[in-house]
Amino acid sequence: MFYAASIISLIILIPGTILVSSLIVRRYGTPWRLLFLGALAFLVGEILRNTIMGAVTGTDFYRAVAEMPSPIPLIFFFAFSLAIFQFAVRCGGFWAAFRYGGDKARPRVGAMTFSVGFSGIDAIFTYGFALLLFLLQIISISQASAPPEGVTPSDFAAYKSQVDQILAAPFVDDLVRAQILPAVANFVLQFAVSMIIWVGMVGKKWPWLVAGFLWEAAMVSIFITTSEWLGIYVVNHELYWLNLLGGSAILGILILTNLGIIYVIYTRVNPLLADAVKYVPHLRRQQPNLPRKRQSLRKSRSRSLYRPKS
Repeated sequence: MFYAASIISLIILIPGTILVSSLIVRRYGTPWRLLFLGALAFLVGEILRNTIMGAVTGTDFYRAVAEMPSPIPLIFFFAFSLAIFQFAVRCGGFWAAFRYGGDKARPRVGAMTFSVGFSGIDAIFTYGFALLLFLLQIISISQASAPPEGVTPSDFAAYKSQVDQILAAPFVDDLVRAQILPAVANFVLQFAVSMIIWVGMVGKKWPWLVAGFLWEAAMVSIFITTSEWLGIYVVNHELYWLNLLGGSAILGILILTNLGIIYVIYTRVNPLLADAVKYVPHLRRQQPNLPRKRQSLRKSRSRSLYRPKS
């Protein structure tokens, strides 16, 4: 059942995300470069965040936060740091899209293409590739008959026991491990945040930019807490059955809430932006229009320059 749940989740996360992205591009006729700009913005943000946070984790401040009895301060720290980096790369990505994305970059269809590129690559890298790696590890350990190099026999026996428990677990446990519901919730959340920031960028509405940053920080905090709370169900079904129901309900509410935000921006907020979403061509140095008499005079003078002298 674990293999079935993993394959279903991988189909949804990788080919499914690519399919949704391509459908949006083909449905609205937006350029592919907007999709790639959204994906590039996420990748740049992850590179910067991992580099800087790698240095921050070695500081006394981070160790003090991590060693607190409650995990809530560490969750808040992670959520706000993630929101800061993703806010910056989203703003930079939309600026680049408005400048180099063509006439469909500023309207809502361009924003949706950028947003699905950002949230799609997030789902693929954060959940899809992680699940694929975990699946390959399970297959490798289950098929191995002897401990690999560098692994002691006792550790190998413990790994084999854990793999056997995973393979014998019920289908619901496998779906919880695959994190398909958190992945869908995160996809919709990142899409909604991108649309909020698009309103702030295209309309130069600073309250929307602040709201996008705060909304992502708050949602990521709730999202991480709920995902961890939901995962405890696998440890003990009878004691933590409420975690499965409650965690799934909270994630479902998050999905519906962010879908509602996307719908409101698409149908209600977009008409209020008016001229802000229209294509603004770059100014180029152009020769001013001259009256016909002056133009003909200039042409005759230019010809006289090349007329051979008698």
